[in-house]
Amino acid sequence: ALVRFVRHTRYELGDGIGARTDAIVKLAFSQRRKQTGKVLSRGDYDPDKVAAAFAATGLPLEIRPDRISVDQFYQLGYLLRKEPPCR
Repeated sequence: ALVRFVRHTRYELGDGIGARTDAIVKLAFSQRRKQTGKVLSRGDYDPDKVAAAFAATGLPLEIRPDRISVDQFYQLGYLLRKEPPCR
């Protein structure tokens, strides 16, 4: 299968959250047919923080990455940021 990503211009990618969201999307799609919550928990993210972020966005940990919307990925990027964005 081939996946094509088209960057949405409605997000400010210079805010630090955009870069985090990009990393989350890449990690989520890095393993085929895997549950997104498990993939992120095994990556750079604390499993408790991943569970809290998914709960806050209303997503189950078992969801596959292709079922997550752009807005939901951006919310996860915001919730899983390691440092607050500079303003």
